[in-house]
Amino acid sequence: MSSGRASVRPRSLALLAALLAALAAMRPLAAGAAPEGSVVWYTTTEAPTVAALETRFAQLHPEVAVQTLRLSTAEITPRLITEQHGGLYNADIVSGDEVQLSLLRTAGALQPYHPSDADRFIAGSVEPNGYWTSLYQDSTVIAWNVARLHDDGLRAPATTADLARPEYRGHIGLNANALSWYLGLLQADPKNRDVVRAIGANGPFLTTSHTGTMTQLVAGEFDVTPTVYGYLALHEKLTGQPVDFVNPAPALLTLVPVALVKNAPHPIAARLFLAFLLSREGQRIIVDASGRSSSRTDVPVDARVFDPKRPYVVVHAPADPAAFAAANRDLRTLLGMP
Repeated sequence: MSSGRASVRPRSLALLAALLAALAAMRPLAAGAAPEGSVVWYTTTEAPTVAALETRFAQLHPEVAVQTLRLSTAEITPRLITEQHGGLYNADIVSGDEVQLSLLRTAGALQPYHPSDADRFIAGSVEPNGYWTSLYQDSTVIAWNVARLHDDGLRAPATTADLARPEYRGHIGLNANALSWYLGLLQADPKNRDVVRAIGANGPFLTTSHTGTMTQLVAGEFDVTPTVYGYLALHEKLTGQPVDFVNPAPALLTLVPVALVKNAPHPIAARLFLAFLLSREGQRIIVDASGRSSSRTDVPVDARVFDPKRPYVVVHAPADPAAFAAANRDLRTLLGMP
């Protein structure tokens, strides 16, 4: 016979206990952060996502103002290094793609921060020594313009290697700056260098960014591309554009990590904000605002963009700047660029 009381699942109790523990852990940080009054965040994250995070953080911690400086991927590393070489320590935390964060770590511009729930993140998304943690992740997919592909009598590709076939010559768009895509292919199988060489021989139309590549694909400037992010392709498909896509096997995941900056001027407030960004709540805000995927295993992801049950590679950049430069030169050579 039922007692009339609502049953509580063990998983729900565990989540509630984890939330209460997180809140208890943040109380001392909040008390220490109040006198600092602010936290400075250098980031490449889009404005709507930043605004959603700032709004919720202000509700939770009105005593700490978030001051955000949005920079491009090309700007963020030289800006921070130049400031620090000049003895200026303006930023508390920094986020950008994993290539940039790895270069900042090598330059000595970061300090360790260890999330209290690092075990909640997928393998490879927390730097072993604590120098960065994935703020969110992007899957790189193979996308095509359905109408353009039909008009040109081509079948949709199923793999990256398909784009090396002669019938795709002159029909491919490719982001020439997608170094993470190239590194991911090499991590998946070093023989993929020959695949990229063959794609380069097919005369791809070279673009300069993931977003720009998506825009040009929708406009029908080429038929297919292996270098757009899954969340962008899904957005275009859901809004009625003639776009479809598939994840390669294994899927390629590019991390966008966040890190604590060396000599952060507001160290306690910085740790408080980092704890919020990497929390389950903060991660859900990012997913809802951007359509991107979280690296936390307890935050739902759209399997069309990334299915954690299928094989994937977490792309990691070379820690050595010389190796990074060599990989970039190799990609340009394979694509026939000067």
